[in-house]
Amino acid sequence: MYELFRVCSKYCGRQSVNFSDIFDLIKAIRYLDGMNYYKSFLVFVLIAFWVVNSAYSQNLETLFLQKDYEQVESVCADRIASQNMNSSDYFWLSLSLEQMNKPQRNLDVLLEGTSLYPNDTSLVELLAIAYYEMGNFKEAAPLLERSENKNSQTKLARIKEFYGQNNEAIDIYKSLLEADSNSLFLIKKIAKNYYRIDSFPQAIQYLEQVNLLYDADIESLYLLSKAYEKNEDFEKSLEIANRGIEIDSTQTIFLRQAGKASFQMKDYRKASDYFMLCYELNDTSLFVQKLFGISNHRIDANFAAEVLLESAYKKDSLNFELCYFLGRTLKELRDYEESQYYLNKAYELMQPNPDNLIAYHVEMVTIHKHFKQYQEMYQEYQTLYELSNDPVYVYYLGSTAQYYLKKKSLAFEHYKAFLSLTPEEESDELSSDSGKMSLSIRKVAEENYELLKKELFFEGELKN
Repeated sequence: MYELFRVCSKYCGRQSVNFSDIFDLIKAIRYLDGMNYYKSFLVFVLIAFWVVNSAYSQNLETLFLQKDYEQVESVCADRIASQNMNSSDYFWLSLSLEQMNKPQRNLDVLLEGTSLYPNDTSLVELLAIAYYEMGNFKEAAPLLERSENKNSQTKLARIKEFYGQNNEAIDIYKSLLEADSNSLFLIKKIAKNYYRIDSFPQAIQYLEQVNLLYDADIESLYLLSKAYEKNEDFEKSLEIANRGIEIDSTQTIFLRQAGKASFQMKDYRKASDYFMLCYELNDTSLFVQKLFGISNHRIDANFAAEVLLESAYKKDSLNFELCYFLGRTLKELRDYEESQYYLNKAYELMQPNPDNLIAYHVEMVTIHKHFKQYQEMYQEYQTLYELSNDPVYVYYLGSTAQYYLKKKSLAFEHYKAFLSLTPEEESDELSSDSGKMSLSIRKVAEENYELLKKELFFEGELKN
C-alpha cells in the first residue's frame, strides 16, 4: 500500500507521463496483493495517464503540422525547464528547431535528450541526422549504424562513399535493395560505387539494370558508355553513346564519347565526324580539339590538324601528345624547323616508356635527314635499336653508313650483323618506319653486303 501512495503522490499534478513513469506504475501493481479494488483503480489511473500523455503529444504534433514552430519551442522549453517533461518534448522541439534553422541549438537539445533517454531510437536518429547535416560524419556514423531506418542507412552509405569506403557503401545499398528491388536510386548508387573502384564489369551489370527500368536516364547511359570504354569494349561504348545521341542530339557528352570510342577503334574518319558535330555545338574544349586534331592528322588532313592542335597547344603547352602530334603534323607539312621544336619539346615531356621514346626517335630521323644531319640520323637509329631490339634498325644503320656517311666498312659490318639476326625464312615480313616494304629488306641487305664485300676487297680494306 505504501508503494501505491508513493507512486500516486509522485504523479500528482503531472500533465503527462513517459514510458519510465508507466513502468513505475506497473511495478506498483505488484504490491497490491489481493487488493482488487485498488488494483483496478491503479490500472484506471495508468490508462488515464497514458491518454493524457498521448493527447499532449498530439497537441505538439498539431502545432508542428500547423508550422507553429515557435509555439512548440516555447511549450517544450518551459516543460524541460520545469523538469516536467518526457522524450516527446525533445523530439518535437528538435524537429521545430530544425525547421527554424537553428542547428547548434538543435544539437544541444538532442545531446541533452539522448543523455536522459538513451534508448529512445527516435532521438538517437535525430541526433545522427543533426551531426550528418553539420558535416560531422565522425560522430554521425556510429549513431547511424545503430539504426535500420532506410534514411539513416542511406546517409551511412554516403558517409562511407565520402571516406572512399566504396565496398562498404555497396554492401549497405545492396542490403537496402533487397527490400526495394526496383529502386533506380539504389541501383545507380551501386553502379557508381563499382565504377569508382574500377570494377567495370559489375558497374556495367547494374547500369544495364537501370537502362532496363528507365532507358532515357541520360546520366546512367553516359556512365554505361564510359564503363564499356574502361572495360575496353569500345564497340559497345560507341553503341551506347549513339543511343544517347538518339535521345538528345544536342548532348555533346555523347558526341564526345562516340568520338573517343571511334578514336580508340582507330576509325579516325568517324571520330573526326563526331568531333566536328561537337564543334558545331560550340564545344571547343581541349579534349575535343586534341582528339579532333589527332584524328585529322591520322587521315592526312594536316592543314586542319595544324589549326586544331595549335589551338589546343595554347590551352595546354605541357601535354606530351599535343607536342608530339603537332610536331608530326608540321613534319608532314614540311615545316621541319617548327616540327623539330615540338618534337624536342615532346621528348622533354614524355613519360619514360619505350613506346613513346621509339615514336619520338622515329620522327627525329626524318627531321635530321631533312637538315642533312646524317651523323645525328645515324645516332637516332642506334638509339632505336637499343630501345626496341628490332633488327630492322641495324639495316638502317648500314644504309645510313653506306649512302649518307659514305663509310663502307661500317655499313658492311651493319649489313653482316643484320643478316645474322634475320634468318631468311623470317625476313620477308620485316617492317620499316614507313610500313611494309614491297621488296624484302633482307634481299636488299644481301645485295649491298655482296657489293661492299667486293669493293672493300679490291680496296684492300676487307677484314678477315
